[in-house]
Amino acid sequence: MSSIKRRQFLQSLGASLTVLGINQLGMQQAAWNYGEVLAQDTHRKRALLVGINDYPGTSAQDLKTQGLWYQLKGAVNDVYLQRELLIHRFGFHPDDVLVLSDGQAKRQNILDKFEQHLIQWVKSPDDVVVFHYSGHGSNVIDPNQVFTDKLNGTIVPVDADLPDGYPQKGGEVNDITAGTIFLLREALGRKTKNVTFILDSCYSGGGVRGNLIIRSRPGHVELRGDDRITQLAASQEELAYQQRWLTDLKLSQAEWIEQRKKNIVNGAAIFAAQRNQQAADAAFAPDVHAGVFTYSLTRQLWQQTSNQAMGKVVIAAAAKTEQFLKTVQNSRVQNPDIEVKSGSTDDQQQMYFAPMQKPAAEAVITEVTGNAVKLLLTGAEPQVLEALGKGAIFTVVDDRGQVQGTVKIESRDRLNATGLLQTNSTVKITPGTALQEQIRAVPSNLKLRIGLDKSLNSEAAKQALRSLPRIEVVPLLEQEVHYILGRMLPAYRQDLEKRAIADLPPVNSVGLFSVGFELIPGSFGATDENINEAVNRLQTKFKLLLAARLIKLTLNTSSSRLNIVASLAGANTQSLLAQSFTVRGGKSRSPRILPTVKSQTQSIAQIEVGKPVQISVENRESRDLHIGVLIFSPDGDIDILFPLSDGKNAALVSAGETLQIPSEAEMKTGGKLSFGKPLGIVEVLIVASITPIDKALKPLQALIMEKRSEKRSSSQVAEKAEDAIASLLDDLAGGTRGETKTDIRLFDTQQMAALSITFAIVDKPRN
Repeated sequence: MSSIKRRQFLQSLGASLTVLGINQLGMQQAAWNYGEVLAQDTHRKRALLVGINDYPGTSAQDLKTQGLWYQLKGAVNDVYLQRELLIHRFGFHPDDVLVLSDGQAKRQNILDKFEQHLIQWVKSPDDVVVFHYSGHGSNVIDPNQVFTDKLNGTIVPVDADLPDGYPQKGGEVNDITAGTIFLLREALGRKTKNVTFILDSCYSGGGVRGNLIIRSRPGHVELRGDDRITQLAASQEELAYQQRWLTDLKLSQAEWIEQRKKNIVNGAAIFAAQRNQQAADAAFAPDVHAGVFTYSLTRQLWQQTSNQAMGKVVIAAAAKTEQFLKTVQNSRVQNPDIEVKSGSTDDQQQMYFAPMQKPAAEAVITEVTGNAVKLLLTGAEPQVLEALGKGAIFTVVDDRGQVQGTVKIESRDRLNATGLLQTNSTVKITPGTALQEQIRAVPSNLKLRIGLDKSLNSEAAKQALRSLPRIEVVPLLEQEVHYILGRMLPAYRQDLEKRAIADLPPVNSVGLFSVGFELIPGSFGATDENINEAVNRLQTKFKLLLAARLIKLTLNTSSSRLNIVASLAGANTQSLLAQSFTVRGGKSRSPRILPTVKSQTQSIAQIEVGKPVQISVENRESRDLHIGVLIFSPDGDIDILFPLSDGKNAALVSAGETLQIPSEAEMKTGGKLSFGKPLGIVEVLIVASITPIDKALKPLQALIMEKRSEKRSSSQVAEKAEDAIASLLDDLAGGTRGETKTDIRLFDTQQMAALSITFAIVDKPRN
């Protein structure tokens, strides 16, 4: 394709496809030399982990069914992910990690265990303490008015119900307030500064958003219509508890308020969201639920290849959180943050103030019986969990990263799996041994999971969807869904209009929403279209979205052993905007690091409409690689940026060479790579293989030419796109297909890499 044709093609692409992969920004990894010596740790360490899914209560039950707040799905899973991380990667003794879940997590029990298990235990300034809470958050009126909104954030124990008659009537709640949490931090901080609090909750925007549950119980509300204010207040027990600690700590009320305002307390507090944002509870795979931030944080800590500063870890986890939510919500944000003592450098300390004790891993062995093992998928990317089931193979590594054998997966249930161990008979494998992904098993019969919004007649919609091949209808809030089918109700449109969303579909039209209930562009039809007509119209889109879903299952940035770096830069300024690289792809490399972001609230690169950019793919291997660069458009379409010809070895990039799109020569003659409306998320996928992939890219190239010349209908294009992606997967799996003919494709991390760069197209600022 000439540079002019490429420019015209790119300008015709939109930019708001709800992509299924997660981009890895350069700032997510500050170190990339795998196998650094892990520091020896002599600290005493303890942790209290609290997770609540099941919030009972008769007065609140009606509210839950009305959609004001919901039972959670992933909070208990959060604390078990944290438990395994602390034990197996940071060297905590299992007996020193106390978990309180659901019915155990009553207010008094949380406070009692905090004092007994943590405060009373600390004897030395070197002791390490971790407190993690996952559950609902809320707020109450703050009589001390520490913040300008005059509210006190809270965490919600399992016995902290709303008052009878809420929201028309206020009253006291049995929450644990931010003021109390500060006093508990102060009590610990006077004994040791090695204190980490992690709170995965929020007090903004409770309820649900598509297939996401927001971790917020309703709190203080103002009913402006009749000038009546409904207040929630802290309980008398809470106020008395605070007074007791003020006395014990010899703090006056004024000193306590001043220290809170200035954040004068030792240790670190890590929050899943800002005060006015939503913390999400999500499904990452069928029956795998967790807090988006906790999952991102634990995965980041399992994947990083060396000890890093706590602040950088949180920035990296925040980037993963934002990017996941961008891919499922497209516009809403959740920006985690870290808070340390004013004037201190605690954010430069190691995470949890303790060094890692195990190498980076995607999984950890939890039980060994002969050659049968059980394992937990601790560091796996969420979008590829389906490819880590039966047939997948992990490499067993010791504490120095040396290979000790393999584990082949026999079955997987959520994040737990069973497998068969193969090692040298002289090697003893024990629980806690790290596992690194070697071979991924992508199911050939993958289905696109569609959830149904309440705006539709569910039975009619189910029947229509079930008539289509490879479509599975799943209930919302119970399982992972890829997209939501719904009707544009007047209330939905009003909400979108308030947020100034452009090009809104008509009321009562049927179309697709993202998991976070944002519009999928180009999916809505005419007003009052019946469900059968809508499903029939969407068949082409379903096929394209499924083809995209298939290839996204190959993403292996964290586990691939090929040495590849992909970058997105401004074409004129050469400023680095986004970067993705294989973390374990080589020891002697130094990818460019993104400059420090101006704000942690915006880590995804934003590119103005029409602004020229350049994509670079560096082959840092000592051998030639076959490389393809694909792009995903807002209507689910799939296109190809490289190679542009179908000649022999057209996809080959020589050892040590860098592929540039557009090339320097093209840029000198006026060629450019830019994007037009609609606004939103664009994803570029880079695949690299040691084996040829021309067989698959050729039909994709032919398909693109047919599409542009309008020789094929949309349905024919979709059918051929699905076949072309299947061919590409077969090519990428070429090195491992020979053993047996099964219903899975096997991808070897030593033979192929798949990287993703995600960025947002934004409108030009108005003068």
